[in-house]
Amino acid sequence: AVAWVRGLPCVVGKSILLRRDVLDEIGGFGAISEYLAEDFVLGRAVSATGARVLLSSDVIDTSEVSKPLAAVWARHRRWALMRVRLGGAAYLLEAFFCPAVWLAALAASGAPEGALAAGGALLALRYGLEAASARRLGAPLCARDLALLPLRDLFAASVFVAGLLGRRVSWRGRTIALGRGTRILRGQVFSC
Repeated sequence: AVAWVRGLPCVVGKSILLRRDVLDEIGGFGAISEYLAEDFVLGRAVSATGARVLLSSDVIDTSEVSKPLAAVWARHRRWALMRVRLGGAAYLLEAFFCPAVWLAALAASGAPEGALAAGGALLALRYGLEAASARRLGAPLCARDLALLPLRDLFAASVFVAGLLGRRVSWRGRTIALGRGTRILRGQVFSC
């Protein structure tokens, strides 16, 4: 979505293939070594040279098993803080990706029944489209998955808010302060 909506290549570190001459043109790995989101910064730098950045349309199925909830939270919070520093005000658009929270807020506000019905219908449509997409990708959602979607929305809303708070993240046993563009602020790295 980032590549399509904002016109920025959203490069992920585990899937980069790069010609050596292009890497040399942007200043080598040293040009990105001060950034926590070095993969994203690399994609932008390569694009700025005029070189084509191609993103794979393949869907890679990944799963994590037996991760403590604290580790899952820390990872998603770190990503949210990075998205704030990369996207600026555009990050606020992520608030619209938590429909169950918006419906709950609508209900709590004492909204008219018609508004609640419309909100419920939109939420059901979103979850239906998500289930259809999962089915098309060969990974249909079971009843338990569907029941957990509102909980996932609540978690996503919490992560969204956490992304707006603070600038320090935990990364590989260190606490790092992030600046604009996810630049690692030197002199502000703390031992855990």
